[in-house]
Amino acid sequence: MVALPTKLCEPHPDLQTRLKYDQVDALAEDIKVHGQLQPGRAVERPDGTGYFVYMGIGRLLAVKKLFEKDGEPKSYYALLDEGLPFVELFSRSMSENLKRRNLSVLEEVRSFYLASLKADEDEIVAASAKIGEEPSMVRKRIELARILGDKLGRLYEVERRGRAGFSFQLGHLDVLSKISDEKELYEFAAGAANAGFNVKEFQNSLKNKSIDKMVSGLPEWFGELFPEYARKEEKPSLPTDMNVVQHVVMAPIDPREKNKPDLPTPSSQGAKDDAIPDTTKQAVAISTTKTDPTAASQPPAGVPYKESLHFAACPYCGAMTPFELKEDSELTLIRFRGAAVPEKEAVAPEGSCRTVRTCLNPVCGEEFWVWAAWVNDELRAETKRRDEEGWFRVPSGSPVVGSVTWDKSRGSWVVKEEGSGKAYAYGEDGKFASI
Repeated sequence: MVALPTKLCEPHPDLQTRLKYDQVDALAEDIKVHGQLQPGRAVERPDGTGYFVYMGIGRLLAVKKLFEKDGEPKSYYALLDEGLPFVELFSRSMSENLKRRNLSVLEEVRSFYLASLKADEDEIVAASAKIGEEPSMVRKRIELARILGDKLGRLYEVERRGRAGFSFQLGHLDVLSKISDEKELYEFAAGAANAGFNVKEFQNSLKNKSIDKMVSGLPEWFGELFPEYARKEEKPSLPTDMNVVQHVVMAPIDPREKNKPDLPTPSSQGAKDDAIPDTTKQAVAISTTKTDPTAASQPPAGVPYKESLHFAACPYCGAMTPFELKEDSELTLIRFRGAAVPEKEAVAPEGSCRTVRTCLNPVCGEEFWVWAAWVNDELRAETKRRDEEGWFRVPSGSPVVGSVTWDKSRGSWVVKEEGSGKAYAYGEDGKFASI
């Protein structure tokens, strides 16, 4: 072990296993208090002007951070290896990281690829076999990295922003490597990470689906990571007459509900509404006089958002989550945000229709699974707690049927179950209560 001058040490350019070193600040604080407790491993640079550190790179970056700030420590402690071929350095580096299982699949793929640029692929395969890596899997990693190239770094950022516990696997990368359009590739990747899809769910969600359906519910962070591909929101045009506001309550007709009664309308509509055919009415438009600054976002009192909706009960507190499941198996959740017409959020455009939902009751706020599917032309649905990930099967329960109505006097949305008559209020202030 030798004390190498800190200013002459650099990370090995071909053996950086990490896509990002996140613990540098914490390591620096620890080294400042206790000193460098573990040595790294290094080799002399080919030109003799310094040293390349190939193991313990995180510690090196922490030492250099302290040195740049305080001028100390002046030395980085490392075991200096001499006369070792590159493949041996690679094998040692990967052995340490794979044994500790602290490399992501993306980092593994990138590491094997970088090594293949410095040594013959067969040599890399042979060296990897010594540490228990299957030759076919090593070649697969290298192949995927050659196709995805610099995209691996951006996919790593997607992975970090995705659902807790999600990480890209080789199957995900294999699917993504076949998408030639870069924008679509990142949209599909973000959709999978945000939903937490495993490889099979990801493949099923892409099968026979258009890009518009897959990315209809892209997370907000997509625009931050990919501003060049972010979708611009279209702002609704303001009414010509600023004293009159027209509210449109959309009510798509489900083919299974053609015989259900029409939306109730205020008596002011009179005979005009009687003339609207039962099976073709898509929306009810009501003109009202503007009385306050928020009137533009407030639906008329007593008019349902939709005559009939299905509901899934939170397994923690019982708060009802409205949802729709179309014939093409696109699961759409309904969100309440103030007095505006409830927002639709398409979350699972594929037959499994399994997604995580945050309870609308802010006092609860728990995450739980919602799973819905059409079984023999009958809608089935179930909810389970977030930690129950092994229960998935064809849902057997029947969802609750009810309606959503805006109650102006309460200043809240009211969800009412059919049959039981139970009702729940979701207020503008975010409060939830049984009524």
